[in-house]
Amino acid sequence: AVLLVISLGSYPISMILKLIFKVARPEGAMVILNFSADKYSFPSSHVMFYTVFWGYLLLNSGVIFPNDKILRRSLQVLSLLLILLIAMSRIYL
Repeated sequence: AVLLVISLGSYPISMILKLIFKVARPEGAMVILNFSADKYSFPSSHVMFYTVFWGYLLLNSGVIFPNDKILRRSLQVLSLLLILLIAMSRIYL
């Protein structure tokens, strides 16, 4: 339940940050604008969701797998790897 609340809570934070930074979308971007902050591109709402989701799992891997060191380390490595790959893909794109 906490993971769901934290992950879904990333969307309003993303919208607030979009209104603060006001980085325009690229010319010719094919998007449907549902909210005034959606005309801005940074930070990307779906990327923020993924980062919060995997970051939560990374930080709470000890709670999720308290007795299994191999699963705990595997979840930590997977979470960290995905966060880094997401960040690198945003820089590349």
